[in-house]
Amino acid sequence: MKKYRAVLFDFDGTLIDTNGYIVDSWKYASEKIFGKMVFDVSYLATHFGTPLEFAVEETIKHYNIEGYSVEELCALYREYQKENPTKIGVPFEGITELLKELKEKGIKVGVVTSRTKPTTIAALELNEIDKYFDVIIAVEDTQIHKPLPEPALICCSRMGVDPEDALMVGDSKWDIACGNNAGCGSALVAWSFAQKAEGLEGVEKPDYVIEKAEEILKLCAI
Repeated sequence: MKKYRAVLFDFDGTLIDTNGYIVDSWKYASEKIFGKMVFDVSYLATHFGTPLEFAVEETIKHYNIEGYSVEELCALYREYQKENPTKIGVPFEGITELLKELKEKGIKVGVVTSRTKPTTIAALELNEIDKYFDVIIAVEDTQIHKPLPEPALICCSRMGVDPEDALMVGDSKWDIACGNNAGCGSALVAWSFAQKAEGLEGVEKPDYVIEKAEEILKLCAI
């Protein structure tokens, strides 16, 4: 079994249970536009893990929304999060303990997210896990996003590790494809709200499915 010297974590739905927070942000935007929630949650989940601008652009097309630009709808979504920063969510079971042990064992740990850097850092600090991360790669760090490899490659470069020595852990096919495209190992978390492993093929197929956070330790060179 391959042993990794670095672990790259997606943020939303992987480290922190932000699923409800994301849905509430969409609900807020929908109510501002339509006066009620019209977005189907199962549809929204198909874009979890992508940059917000992309998700909003696709949603505008899907629902044929008129009178609102991508920028305006993004602003409504972010307005909810700006007004409710402490509602973002808490780490999934076992994540804090895992991060602590990875750090103690000398494994490099990074975040590779399509979220903005200020909100990512604020959430990590709120949950008192920011100290465990060596590198944070957010949407501002590259113009090329998941599922393409650049975010993972940038994170590996800043960590000083070869991609083949890093494991990308995420909750969506976008995360898995990003890791695989970069030449990293890939692991899909079983607690994913957005994605199940069944049916994933090709570059979207994970090398591993993680049932519990502690299982990641067995994949690391410790």
